[in-house]
Amino acid sequence: LAGFSRERKDFALRWVDIIAKTNSEMAYQFAARAPEAFRLMTPATMEAWIIHAMDVYDNEGLYPGSSAFAQVESFATEAAEATHSVALEEHQHVLELFVQGLAGRLLKLEAAADICTDTSVLFLPARLTRFAEPQDNFRLYKAMVAHLWAQTWYGTFRAPAGEPPLTGLLSAFDDPGKATRLFHALETVRLNACLERELPCLSRDMWEIQDLANEVRYPATWKAALSRLKNPAATVSDSRALLATLYGTDVPAAFCYQGTLFPERAQQATQ
Repeated sequence: LAGFSRERKDFALRWVDIIAKTNSEMAYQFAARAPEAFRLMTPATMEAWIIHAMDVYDNEGLYPGSSAFAQVESFATEAAEATHSVALEEHQHVLELFVQGLAGRLLKLEAAADICTDTSVLFLPARLTRFAEPQDNFRLYKAMVAHLWAQTWYGTFRAPAGEPPLTGLLSAFDDPGKATRLFHALETVRLNACLERELPCLSRDMWEIQDLANEVRYPATWKAALSRLKNPAATVSDSRALLATLYGTDVPAAFCYQGTLFPERAQQATQ
């Protein structure tokens, strides 16, 4: 601690004294990590780190508590992200009302590792930290919800008469994973066009969020496909037909709100 100010030394030694009254080893672990913590955290964040580690000690014991003190960098990173992140739990009710207004029926929202839908539940990340401003992360949640709703509304998972189910269509390709990503990219073009025509304000919001994230570029070979998918008469049949045509091309980068397509989950849910 010698290289730090008198104020910071006093801060560390005061907490050593407080922690030692509970457990001397935990006090030692804090003292050993305090210099690194001073370089990464404000005093207020350090106090949150100390309280977190002591809570772990109280609930799980010495070894987990010591490990919590050792995780200085990850705690500092999470604390920094928390200043601009938004949690699904905090906004779930508003987002559920939003999607109910779009769908005319209740679609449940649940936290999950993947951004996807089975047509009855919209699965979203528990927390978003992608953008520096909290309101932009909230807008990203809205864009994700709108995109997943559009899949259910505009028939992404519905097989036209006489055609195989989506799972069967995709499994017929040598690389079903690539076929799934490519079909998702094609459908995203079509769904974006549908939203742009029918919900222009929402569509503008989604494009603004995408502009903050990255630019999605399409190969020159996609020119005719883009024109076909943006036509008001386009349906999922067009995406299915174009899948075979463009299978040999690269899959474009995904939109920030696009998530992942899981046709088998949708098939199970609809059945």
